[in-house]
Amino acid sequence: MGGRPRKPRAAELVAEAARAHADEIVSAFHAGIAEGVSPATRAAVAERWLKIETTEAQLQIEEARQESEHLDRETLVRVLADKLTNNGVAAQLLRAELARREQRGVIDAGAPQPPAETSE
Repeated sequence: MGGRPRKPRAAELVAEAARAHADEIVSAFHAGIAEGVSPATRAAVAERWLKIETTEAQLQIEEARQESEHLDRETLVRVLADKLTNNGVAAQLLRAELARREQRGVIDAGAPQPPAETSE
């Protein structure tokens, strides 16, 4: 289906301009909370700034969630194994519990061995 090419939405154009002028936008926020600006204006600017930060954090979380859903099974297993054995909180908890048990003498030096075979 041919037809006319779609015109960009206003929101798309605004977002593109915002990316191009990000430094100036941040400078405007700094100016809006600077000394000498009325308390009401400073509060409004700070509130908008925090709202933008919150929205960005939510977008990053959503992107990370979507990315994790696209990981294949092998990658997920590798990530989980790394978190359990090296870097994650679970690994720290496991190491702490093992150290606690070792101090109490609960951990054996080795696994139980089967009885030795006797030749009769």
